[in-house]
Amino acid sequence: GLCSSVLRILIDHARERRNVAALVGELNQALHDCLRERHGNLFATGFFLVLDPEGTATYTSAAHPSILLRRGGGAIEELSSLGLPIGLFPEVTYTSRTLRLGAGDALLLYTDGLVESTGMDGEPFGLGRLRRLLSESLADSERLATRVYRAVAARRDMAKLEDDVTYL
Repeated sequence: GLCSSVLRILIDHARERRNVAALVGELNQALHDCLRERHGNLFATGFFLVLDPEGTATYTSAAHPSILLRRGGGAIEELSSLGLPIGLFPEVTYTSRTLRLGAGDALLLYTDGLVESTGMDGEPFGLGRLRRLLSESLADSERLATRVYRAVAARRDMAKLEDDVTYL
């Protein structure tokens, strides 16, 4: 819809910017204004990352589930949320963090639909299962996407998911 188009335009214009916290603040204001006019009390979560060629990543998270970072040696870190959802309130100030990515490091970005998808037993997929899959894929990152899909599909009919399941 129109609000999605507004966000896409802002993101396209921001490709050269390095200040990810300021960008998210602008996205928040634009989405807040657009949603209030058309839809009432809707909001979005988001994770925004700028990675430079030297391996420095600057990120902010707007109430998005923790992103997982697997270091080359196998340790897993959670990049937790730094701010409020986008579009919920006008004029929110976001903060950012910077980290250094090295050889063998891997980021697993995903939507909440992945960890919240319930299996036939009624239990959510959960962050613990996702961490285990990431840990077990240390030597084979290329196949991680397939392993995640199979793990979710083994627990649930993929045609009957309540929410989108997106991961990168």
